[in-house]
Parts: sequence; structure tokens; C-alpha cells
Amino acid sequence: MAFEQLLDNPLYGNHAALVLRWSDDQLAAIAECLAPLLPDTLSDQMMLAIAGIARSIVSEHIISGRRVHYARARDAYRTSKRYGDGDPRCTWHYMKNGIDALHDAGLIEHVVGKWNRYGPGFQSVAWATDRLAALGRASDRCSGAPWDR
Repeated sequence: MAFEQLLDNPLYGNHAALVLRWSDDQLAAIAECLAPLLPDTLSDQMMLAIAGIARSIVSEHIISGRRVHYARARDAYRTSKRYGDGDPRCTWHYMKNGIDALHDAGLIEHVVGKWNRYGPGFQSVAWATDRLAALGRASDRCSGAPWDR
């Protein structure tokens, strides 16, 4: 039934916001842990952004079991009062490309949001795969990476 399919869509539900307010020191160990799983052509700043995205997703998974929502539209990041969280990597470039890199590596799943011309739409939603969740739980094997602290 169409109604059941609507409720099964991961886009709809109570999701936490994806946040990137982590220090470079906090992210360095996570970036080191993720580096073998990602392309080696990524810049240091992109690796830190990806580590921040992964940390936010894993933290939410560990703490509440919920998915995270994020804006995939470029315009959302032009409004600094709404999305400016003080992190220099909280930009469309880092967010979109970081999510895509994690997805391509099989570390997250995500559903692209829906735009609605008549009112509020739905932001994109991402969640950890078992592979990323296992990395977060086994942080001692990843240079003591602090995934949920």
C-alpha cells in the first residue's frame, strides 16, 4: 500500500541535526581511522570534514539510535544565521562531498531530501551502516578515536 511505503521512507521521522562543531584535535584520530577506506586524493580539510560528519552520525547512532538530517541544497549554507555553527567546514562543498565520499565507501546510507514549493520540504537524512557503526564501537582499534565523546 502507498500509505505503508510513505511511513517506511527514512526521510520522514524525528532525526537529529548533523553538527560539525568538533575540534581538529578531536577529528584527527577519526580521520586517520577513515583514511584507508577513502580515496587518497582528498585534502586534509576534506578529511577533517568527513571525520566530523562521520563522528556526528556515529555519535547519534550510539547515543539515541536516530538518523541525522542535513541540508544538501547550496542555498541553505548561504544563510549563516541558520546554518553557521562556527565550524569553517560547515559549507555546502564539505557537507555534500563528505556525505558522498562516506556513501561511496559504504560507510553510510542516505536519502536525498524533498523540495516543496508550497511550504517546508524535507532535508536529506543519513545514517551509519554496520561497517561505520563497528568502527565507532571499536574506537580503541582506531588510534583511540573519540567517536561519542
